[in-house]
Amino acid sequence: MQVLPSTNWYQSLTVLIIQDFGSLKYLFPSSVAVNFVQLHRITISKCKMMEEIVTMDQRMDKLLLPRLKYLELKDLAKVTRFCSGTFLELPLLTDLEILDCPQFLTCSSISLSTDMPENNLCTYTLSLFNDKVAVPSLEKMDVRNLDNMKMIWQDGVFADCLCKLKVVEVKYCKNLEKMFSFSDEVLYGTIFSDLEELQLLELPNLLRLLEENSQSTNAFQRLEMLQVLRCCSLKSLAPSAISFQNLTYLVVSKCDGMVNLLSFSTAKSLAQLRVMIVTGCNRMTEIIAKEGGEIIFNQLEILVLHGLPSLKSFHSGIVRFPQLKEMIVSDCPEMQSFCYDAFTPNLDRIITMLGYQNYFDRISHSIPVWQLEKLFIYNFVKPEQELWGGDINSTLQEVWKNDPGVALQRLFSEQEGYYLEDYDKYS
Repeated sequence: MQVLPSTNWYQSLTVLIIQDFGSLKYLFPSSVAVNFVQLHRITISKCKMMEEIVTMDQRMDKLLLPRLKYLELKDLAKVTRFCSGTFLELPLLTDLEILDCPQFLTCSSISLSTDMPENNLCTYTLSLFNDKVAVPSLEKMDVRNLDNMKMIWQDGVFADCLCKLKVVEVKYCKNLEKMFSFSDEVLYGTIFSDLEELQLLELPNLLRLLEENSQSTNAFQRLEMLQVLRCCSLKSLAPSAISFQNLTYLVVSKCDGMVNLLSFSTAKSLAQLRVMIVTGCNRMTEIIAKEGGEIIFNQLEILVLHGLPSLKSFHSGIVRFPQLKEMIVSDCPEMQSFCYDAFTPNLDRIITMLGYQNYFDRISHSIPVWQLEKLFIYNFVKPEQELWGGDINSTLQEVWKNDPGVALQRLFSEQEGYYLEDYDKYS
């Protein structure tokens, strides 16, 4: 069943909203779709039997929607693709939302009747974008609850596509393993060169953002906000060659695959960072990987390290925080020394213990920018103990010596670590 007849009255249609069509299997055939020359918005939701948006005529090798700017697909339980067997071109598309479509695999899949080898067919099917899709104006992408998707961008994507991306949100995609698979180094830098905001939430199988050997110097250069929450298989934020020179907000929570947060070279690039929050990463032993030397965080104002049972230090070298005003080091029972030496002229207190129902224990969703800015002003953080002993290291040593609660935390932390080690041996 289709919802639109094959007539010409809709050639001037600009907005199309479809909702709650229970028996609809596709929206329209390609012979109708090509007539939507003025259409700039498509919203489809709650069509429980829909399997694809456009069903293709085998005689057509291209589907062009020349003015489409906004595409929203929501709560479509059986939809697996936008179209199949053809090239999909959306030259003006700026905003893409695919939410709660658990079977959705790709924007355009190849025809199942082709002679392509089975392994290549699988790659095409499981990546959201491939060389059958052109979206050169895309600026914002939000995908959530795409349970079958294993990769977003695959090798072969056109170099001029995705270069305008500014905001990417990927959430609750339980089988996503990697963002990209490119053999061409140029493509990495092209895709991330204009990116300003990246939010990753509840991606339990995500292994990496970029390949470990990536040498791209353009990727992430304009990134201002990075949030990575509950990505328990992620080993690192980025390869050591990557620079975050414009990053302002960094939030990482419950990423148990990370032993270090940043390499020394990447940490040195954080000249604009104002807020750093790291919580609930059970295996993290050091924020900046051991590599000596001095690091200056010129703009950092808020630093939170909370619920890190294995953390031993922030950095083994010298760290300077000329603007640091608020600092929390809480529930980090293994940390006896923050760094070799720290410079903090504007810091007059360290919060070393938080209330039971504190804000950071409940981080399980993306944090709005305004909330990051106002954490302390609006009392999201409830300190139970404040201590200042002259410098960061002496403060933490004083806590270690005099607070029996820290010793108790350490005891439980050691027991947990024992069981984790045993599990690793035999898994």
